[in-house]
Amino acid sequence: MDKSFEEIMEGMKTGAPEEEKTDAEMPEYIVENGITYRREGDFYVPDLRAEEAIPERIGRYGRARLKFLRDNRPEEENRMILDGNINEILEQLNEEAENRIRELTTELERKNPAPDKMKHQLEWVAHMNMLKEQAIEIVMNEMIYV
Repeated sequence: MDKSFEEIMEGMKTGAPEEEKTDAEMPEYIVENGITYRREGDFYVPDLRAEEAIPERIGRYGRARLKFLRDNRPEEENRMILDGNINEILEQLNEEAENRIRELTTELERKNPAPDKMKHQLEWVAHMNMLKEQAIEIVMNEMIYV
């Protein structure tokens, strides 16, 4: 038989003993007001678990953003953790950063054409690496360190 809060309080005022339940009768988990509670001894505590960022899933640029948030904006990181969407946000940021780097590298190559790949292979590799590093630096300043 479930009692309301008022009935329990009334019983305490009158001195009527409340029925005690044994461990077997007390459920391990209960849900009240949309919040799950788990039993810890004789008490129920909210069963809150925050999702943590999974480095293998969030990629290079997601990890860089996570490090930036931890060092400079911990409240934003905590908000994402509590909202439970930190992995999705960082995965999406990583994908957008990689796409932006590809676009920027292509754009920079049009502005600064590379030497002939067949005649000057090492110069071509060095030039393409330089363009990619420039694109990465731009993306880091535009998307990660903001």
